[in-house]
Parts: sequence; structure tokens; C-alpha cells
Amino acid sequence: ALSRIQNANRTCAIHVGIGDSTTNTFNGLTIAAGAYDVYNWTSLNWTAHPIIEDVFYWDKHTQPSNDPCLGEYLQEYWGRLTAETLATKVAASYATGNMHCITFDYAANIAYVANARKTTVTSGSLNAYHRQFTSLNLAELW
Repeated sequence: ALSRIQNANRTCAIHVGIGDSTTNTFNGLTIAAGAYDVYNWTSLNWTAHPIIEDVFYWDKHTQPSNDPCLGEYLQEYWGRLTAETLATKVAASYATGNMHCITFDYAANIAYVANARKTTVTSGSLNAYHRQFTSLNLAELW
């Protein structure tokens, strides 16, 4: 997957996360037309953000600031951090996943997913992180 992305005709700047259930590893990529950078939890060089063993994250806020730090939410649950906890506790508290929010538990073969509501619908929260998450049994899907 990494070589395919590196060799692709990249046109827009995005962050992408790629996990491997076989090796239980996760990489974060910063990619753009002229950029291809791969990170993991050991290669992050964050100022004023906690480095958490075996946890990779991108904080949407520069710290220090008056905005919440995602790393602090993750530290609160470190050692008992699950896909369900990320979906139901961390995402909403931190307000991350406006359009789409998904977490995976590779060992249990489960994903939790929520999507933003359609703009033509006038009731319910707009952002995915405030909407109901659906639990998907990945073993049954694949």
C-alpha cells in the first residue's frame, strides 16, 4: 500500500492512515503532489504534544493553545484504549470526524463507523462524531 501511494499521481494534500492487521502496525502519511512523508508513533516530533507508546495521532490544534489536545484524551484511556472507546468517548469529546468517523479493532475484526447527516435533513447533529456509530463485524463482511 505504501509503495502504491508513493508512486501514485498525487494531486491534493491529505493525511492518510494505513494499518496492517498482520503486523499490528500503523503509519500516518502526509501526501501531496510534491510530498510523501511516512510517520509512526516513534517518528513523530511533536512540540507540546504527548508521545504515547504504540499510539499514532495527528492533533488538529497546535499546542500550547486554549484548544483541547487529542493526546491528552488518548492518554486518559491509554492501556485500555479500544475502537469503541475511540468512537464513543474520544471522537465526540475532541470533536474529530466531522464528515466521517471510523475506528478499527483488528484483533476483534470490528469497526465502528458514523457519517455526517445530509444537509437536506434538518434534525439531528450534523457532525459524524455526534451521531450514532454502527458496529460492523468485518469477518462477516469480508
